[in-house]
Amino acid sequence: MPLSQAQVRFGVLQLALVATVATGLWLAYPGWRLGLVTERIRRSYPDVPGITSGDLASWLASPKREVKPVILDARSEEEFAVSHLLEAHHVTPDGELDPEQIPDDHGRAIVVYCSTGERSAAFARRLQHAGYSGVMLLEGSIVRWANEGRPLTNGRELVTRVHPSDSQTSRLLKDAHRAATPAAP
Repeated sequence: MPLSQAQVRFGVLQLALVATVATGLWLAYPGWRLGLVTERIRRSYPDVPGITSGDLASWLASPKREVKPVILDARSEEEFAVSHLLEAHHVTPDGELDPEQIPDDHGRAIVVYCSTGERSAAFARRLQHAGYSGVMLLEGSIVRWANEGRPLTNGRELVTRVHPSDSQTSRLLKDAHRAATPAAP
C-alpha cells in the first residue's frame, strides 16, 4: 500500500530531526571531532606510522622497556611554554630541519606531536626524508593526551591545560584542559 503525502512528509521530518540531533551531539563532543581530524591526517600522511596515546603512555611507564623514545614537540615556543609532555624537546616545525634541535637518537624511536597532528605529521615526514628511522606520530597529539588526563608539564611543575593554538584546537580541547590565552590586540 503506497504512503500518503502526509506520511512521507512526516517521515522526512522525523529523519531530519534525528539527523539534526545526531549532528548536534556529534559536534558537541570533542573526542568525535578529534577522531575525524586524526583520520584525515592518517589519510594525508600514510607513510608516517602513528602511536596511540595509550600505547605511548604504557611505553613510557614500562620498567621492562629501558629504551624510551625521543619525544619532539613541533608547536610554537609559546605553546610549548604553557605545557608539553614530560621529557619532550621543542623543535621548530617550519624552515630548515636543524639537526641540533633533535637529541642524538642512537637508533631510538622518535615520537613527534603538535596540537592535533598536522604540523607534527609534516615534521615527522621531513625527519624520515632526512634519514631518521623509527619516526612516529602521536595520534591526536597533545589534545588527545590532555583530554585523557595524561601528565603534562610547563617545565617547572605538572599542569593540566594546553595552549589552544587556534579556534579549531580550542573546540577540540575539553574545557578543563583549555588554557586561557591573551586576547589579540
